[in-house]
Amino acid sequence: MFLLDIDEKATIKKAKKVLNSYRRLSRVAGTPYQTITSPTWSDNKTKSNHQRYSQVEYQVTRKAQAEQERDDILKALDMVSEDYRNILKRKYCLPKVYDFCIYTELGYSETTFYEVLNKALVEFAECYRHGICLVATE
Repeated sequence: MFLLDIDEKATIKKAKKVLNSYRRLSRVAGTPYQTITSPTWSDNKTKSNHQRYSQVEYQVTRKAQAEQERDDILKALDMVSEDYRNILKRKYCLPKVYDFCIYTELGYSETTFYEVLNKALVEFAECYRHGICLVATE
């Protein structure tokens, strides 16, 4: 079946989970490589070189994965319509503010804001990684 009947509630929940991770991913992805490890000199026996390289490799991999996930979120946001993108970026990507500040600034009532936000989340779910957040109704 090409077009699915979507369980909006479950789809919105998955989209929120992805978008709620954006700030954390940005912090991890923004970590400069040179601060990942700082060498120390000591006469005491420390971890072997293999363990040290494994830790650095893990941190570099984690950073690369965070960058990829963050970039996938940004690509999906770019595909969302402009009004929806504006709401989603203000709520999930910019420094955290109360929803009241967002909907007041945008000129929405509280009810209208949450209705538009839910529509924006569904559209984001359609765009993110080819609809991976979409949940079909049974």
